[in-house]
Amino acid sequence: MRGDTDFNVERSTWVAAGAVVAIGALFGVGFVGGTLFELAQPLMIDAGWRARGLGLMVALGVASGSGLAGWRFNLLRAQAQLSWAFRGCAVGAAMGLMVATTSWSMVLAVAGVAGFSLGWMAVVVLALLRPTVGTVGLGGILGLGVGLAGGIDWIFAELAVSARSETIITAFLVATASLAAPFLQPQEPSVSPESEYRAAGALRWLIMLLGVVGLAAMEFHGASTAGALLGGCAAVATGLALDRGWRVVLPVIGLALVVLGRFWGGATEAALAGGVVLALCYAARGGRSRSIATVSGVVGGLGFGLGSIWSGTGPPLPASLLAGTAVVIALFAAWDELARRGAAARVNAKA
Repeated sequence: MRGDTDFNVERSTWVAAGAVVAIGALFGVGFVGGTLFELAQPLMIDAGWRARGLGLMVALGVASGSGLAGWRFNLLRAQAQLSWAFRGCAVGAAMGLMVATTSWSMVLAVAGVAGFSLGWMAVVVLALLRPTVGTVGLGGILGLGVGLAGGIDWIFAELAVSARSETIITAFLVATASLAAPFLQPQEPSVSPESEYRAAGALRWLIMLLGVVGLAAMEFHGASTAGALLGGCAAVATGLALDRGWRVVLPVIGLALVVLGRFWGGATEAALAGGVVLALCYAARGGRSRSIATVSGVVGGLGFGLGSIWSGTGPPLPASLLAGTAVVIALFAAWDELARRGAAARVNAKA
């Protein structure tokens, strides 16, 4: 009971889906996760506390935007919702241009708008992927999109592009992405019948994803050239591994990379990029808008919030926390595999 779709996808649809994922990821990874903080730097008198406040507002925005999008999503109006979601992201990026010349309260408002737009856009994009491009090659699209976004962000850093220029480019790209909606016509509405999308399985996966992404975000202490390249490669590799059905082992590998990041920071970036792709693919494969909203709000919002509050300012995470999380993830991964095999055996017995 794999839950795979079975329909043909036109090349233009693949291209449009890949572009939408890459641009959406660039808005999240590049602008909301980095450039926005650079733009607000002149107003960060107490850099530590204000950075935490900014990150908390983004996290609350992501969580609220995800929740509302999951509640309001309608497949019949999904293309229009996609266009408006990216227009909202363009507005959020454009508002970022006035961050450095306003009060701190306005900066927090802009962070909330950007986070809300990101959460809304993420849910609409992910909810549209299964009925539009199906599950075959879904991991590859998401992995390549996240990897490409990371690559573009790395190019910006290598060319020393100013934060304002990055913001203008990002605003233009997300506005352009709104034009891709006509190419993403839903073909086969469906949801996955797999055991990991039922109540117990969904809770296991939510905990595993939050464990990997949250701890990786908390252990992240700034991007590096090698780490950025490794993160992009990890995103693509995770997507390809997901297409081969290796979902269960990937959370274990992700946490192992978080532990390895104690000795080499590049491993943390790889764990974060791979964990994000894993969360995105898990959510999109299920095809349930409210489940997608839960993953986006909890893993995206809470993971980002934990990273902003802890990363760079907090002490190293206790080894006992990493060890305990590793045990929980390993047990849940084994439990999920047994549940999947049991469900498959029951289906074969009925057949």
